Amino acid sequence: MGNYRRLEFIDTLHNIWNSLCDSASDRVYNPYSSLTALWFHNVAALDFSVAVNVFWKNLDAKFYDNKDVYGNKDLVPAVRAQQGVTRALKAMDSLPPDYKQFYTRQLISMLQKSLVS
Repeated sequence: MGNYRRLEFIDTLHNIWNSLCDSASDRVYNPYSSLTALWFHNVAALDFSVAVNVFWKNLDAKFYDNKDVYGNKDLVPAVRAQQGVTRALKAMDSLPPDYKQFYTRQLISMLQKSLVS
């Protein structure tokens, strides 16, 4: 997945997440603040800013890409799942709009239910 397609996919996920989640909000952090691990976020600096990302590998090696030295790439099962979602959405492109919307909502529902179980 090229960088452009990856950003497009992330934007799509962000839009889906915001439509499902009431806790999405804008926040302003103070200097030296940190973000929680695994928190889906998009950051824009209001002024001059320096960001430092810290990653470490704390899971079994099978979850990491062999070329992932620092543990900052998406986990292998997640990448495969993202690719599957991308393929599923592309497969529905040929459907009439009403059907595409119906089946896309069905996929969103499946994803949402997987978060609860």
